[in-house]
Amino acid sequence: MPNQALLFVTASPNPAEPEAMQEYLQRVLPLFLAAGGTLLGRGAVQETVAGTADYKMVMVMAFEDIAAAKAVPDTEDYRDLIAIRDRGFAKIDIALARSL
Repeated sequence: MPNQALLFVTASPNPAEPEAMQEYLQRVLPLFLAAGGTLLGRGAVQETVAGTADYKMVMVMAFEDIAAAKAVPDTEDYRDLIAIRDRGFAKIDIALARSL
């Protein structure tokens, strides 16, 4: 798909708030799946081969287009999760890319 969008999440959990991290993860994935996202993979970082990866978790999803992926953070359901997300992660980055 030439207009396909990829959503990349890199994150480091907040060790003081594991329950918040788990709640966020359990509630956020269904939102992205309902928006047409396809989970391509997620996991715990085992090793940095090059660079200085300072995150512990990664996730990649595919969407039909950028608009579909961007629609999720604009929902009230997602906005309700922001405080939980911010407690559960010491650092989290969410980026969108268009497939080349």
